Amino acid sequence: MLKKSLVPQKQTEDDARDTARRAYTRNPDLSSGKIGKAIGRSKQTVDTYLTDLRAATQPAGHEY
Repeated sequence: MLKKSLVPQKQTEDDARDTARRAYTRNPDLSSGKIGKAIGRSKQTVDTYLTDLRAATQPAGHEY
């Protein structure tokens, strides 16, 4: 699980995207909401960061 104390207060958009993608890659069971809360981004923003990763790893017909 991500810990807020490990994530800087102000991340650039690229840093936030990279952090979200690394978190999801390490633990695909993490929700967009949990990742977003840890990095200070909305669930919807995290969803956009992870769209291509999820498409590549999820079976056809499975959506979030």
